[in-house]
Amino acid sequence: MKAQDAIKPGETAVAIFTRGDRFKMRDDGSASTGNWVLSQRRRVDKVIIYRQNSTTREHEIFVGTPVEIVPSAEPGRRVINLTDVRFVGSTPNDWNAFTDTKPGMINPIKYVKRR
Repeated sequence: MKAQDAIKPGETAVAIFTRGDRFKMRDDGSASTGNWVLSQRRRVDKVIIYRQNSTTREHEIFVGTPVEIVPSAEPGRRVINLTDVRFVGSTPNDWNAFTDTKPGMINPIKYVKRR
């Protein structure tokens, strides 16, 4: 699975790499993930969460709809509040393969669009 596979044709998304410490899922399908440096000008249809699993190397992929982006406690960073969050599968791909970025790139944010 790649990031573009997690969204529908024509949709835009921001893919986010996390180890899960600030990714909070709730029973009602809502979630929050935070402390990201995000563009305030870019609008996206979906948020793709790539939750790394360093033990099994099968990384979990979640997709949700952003409802609010708010400042975090750390200046210049933001928290994304989501709704309709669902698990869409897992991938053995590392972050760079998942987001089609150059090996060694370490930015935990990648904007994607499915054509």
